[in-house]
Formats: sequence, structure tokens, C-alpha cells
Amino acid sequence: MAETILPFFNDFTIADRNQTYPLYTETAWDFERNIPLIEGGRPKIVTGAEAIKTWCFKAMVTPRFRSGRYSWDFGAELEKMMGKSYSPKVVQAEVTRIISESLLINPYVTQVSQISTDFDNGKLSIECTVDTIYGSFEMRV
Repeated sequence: MAETILPFFNDFTIADRNQTYPLYTETAWDFERNIPLIEGGRPKIVTGAEAIKTWCFKAMVTPRFRSGRYSWDFGAELEKMMGKSYSPKVVQAEVTRIISESLLINPYVTQVSQISTDFDNGKLSIECTVDTIYGSFEMRV
């Protein structure tokens, strides 16, 4: 990582978007209850945009650098926003940076836009549009 006078602007690598990738496959996810979907006693498998949506959800709710289960590239550093009394503009800017960095690490994700945040009773809600090689979808976490 390059040194910068602004420590919150980190260099991160965005994968080559011109490469051809295999069909993305993931376990289907119940986003409301944050559990995998089971059909016939086995995890349900989804592909394409729905699989990327599952990956994005997991990346947004998984704290980065906390689990040996995931690489240090996976997850979001949203926990550092907890307990701070930042202005809404600072929260929006920092969450935009964190979410963009956490999702753009996936080569299937081409753009993250229209990121908005809302604090309600101490709960952070995030909405954004995710563009992938399979099309776009809205995320609400």
C-alpha cells in the first residue's frame, strides 16, 4: 500500500474487468434472517447475479480482519463507525468508501453506486446499487 498524507485514502486493487470468468455459484441466502436457504435437506445453490448478491451481502455484514475463515480482503470495516459521533456527511462518505472497497474486490462486481446510509436507533442501514457482469441489483443491509 502506498503512503499517503490522507490515511483514509488507501490503494486497493480492482480486478481486471475484461477477463472472462466462470459462472459464479453460491449458496442461496435468506437476507432477513442471515441464514442459508435449505431445500430437501441441502443448501440451495444459486448462480449469476443472485449468487453475487449473496456474496455482496456476506461481504457487507462480515467484519474485516476478524475471522481466520476469510481472507483479509473479505468483509467490511463498518465496526469502526460504531460509537462515534460523526456528522451525517462524514458517515455517508466513510461508509461509501468502505462499501465500495469491500465489494469492488470481487472481479464480478463492476461498479457500486447510489450508496445511501441511515441511522435509526443506533442501527446503520445501507442501500446501494451493485453492477455486475450479470447486470445490476439493489442491496439493502
